[in-house]
Amino acid sequence: MYDFTPLLVAVTALVVAVTALIRLYLLSKGMEEMKDAPSPKKTVFQSSRPTPTRNGSVNIPARTNERQFALSEGIESEIAHFIRTVLKHGDLVCFTVTSDGGALSVTVVQGQTRYKGYAPTDDAAVSLFSDLISDLYA
Repeated sequence: MYDFTPLLVAVTALVVAVTALIRLYLLSKGMEEMKDAPSPKKTVFQSSRPTPTRNGSVNIPARTNERQFALSEGIESEIAHFIRTVLKHGDLVCFTVTSDGGALSVTVVQGQTRYKGYAPTDDAAVSLFSDLISDLYA
């Protein structure tokens, strides 16, 4: 009877080597894409994803609701234009209010990269939308 152990060891080594080469290729592609990424302006910054705890959840502090941010009527067209532009490029957009309730938080997700900005007023929100569009899609 033939001993297949050397053959299995050789095939396993080949699979490990090919997997490592694929990972290196994907890593180099990711690094090239990061080099070509637009640099954000002051009102927009890049942030990493929150690190989950051991059970997989992310701890988010409770809101104090000292101030309550609300968008005024009349800027719907700017919001719609911003959403259309982000979605046209296949990215995700998320609107939230900061934990203290005093500003609008806007996040655009491109793959594994998040671009986040804050706007305490309507004028700042319109400016933020414009900055994000010019930084990410110009």
